[in-house]
Amino acid sequence: MLIHLALLGHLSLPTPWRHVPRPSDPRHFGGWTLVVRTDAFSTGHVCRLTRPGAEYQRQAVVLHLSPKVDTSQGVYRIDTAPPRSVGDDQATLAGLGFELHNDDLANPSGGLVRIPVGRLLNASAVRVETVAFTASTKFNLGGLRAALDAAKAAGCQDADFQ
Repeated sequence: MLIHLALLGHLSLPTPWRHVPRPSDPRHFGGWTLVVRTDAFSTGHVCRLTRPGAEYQRQAVVLHLSPKVDTSQGVYRIDTAPPRSVGDDQATLAGLGFELHNDDLANPSGGLVRIPVGRLLNASAVRVETVAFTASTKFNLGGLRAALDAAKAAGCQDADFQ
C-alpha cells in the first residue's frame, strides 16, 4: 500500500521534459475570443478562436448544439439567405479534414454543425433547425472576419487552429 501511494505521488510530479504551450491573455474581437498558445521550446502556435456556441477550426465554423441533438438532417440559414441542408457541405468539410460522423449510430452528428468559413465571413447570424417545423437555434457570428484578421496578425495560420 505504501509503495502504491509513493508511486502515485511520484506520477503527479511535474515532468520537466514536457513542453506545455503557454497561453496568451485572451483577446476579444467583436464577440470572438482569441487565445494563442506558443510553445517556448518549438515556438509553434496553437490558436483557438471561439464565441458562445461556436468555434473556428480548419477553415470552418463549428456550431455546438446539445450533444443529444442529431443535426445530420438539419438545415441552416445565414442571415436572410435561403436555407441550406447541413449535408450540402459534407464534401467540402471532408476535404478540410473533418470527420463527418462519430461512432454513435443513434446520433452520428454529436450535435455539431460545421459550415465552411467562406460562407460566413460577412454573416451576422446563423439559424439552425434540426427538425423541420420546429424552433431554430440562433448563433451570433458577427465580427468573424475581423477576428480572423486579428488571429492572422497574431501569427496564427490555418493549421494552428485545432
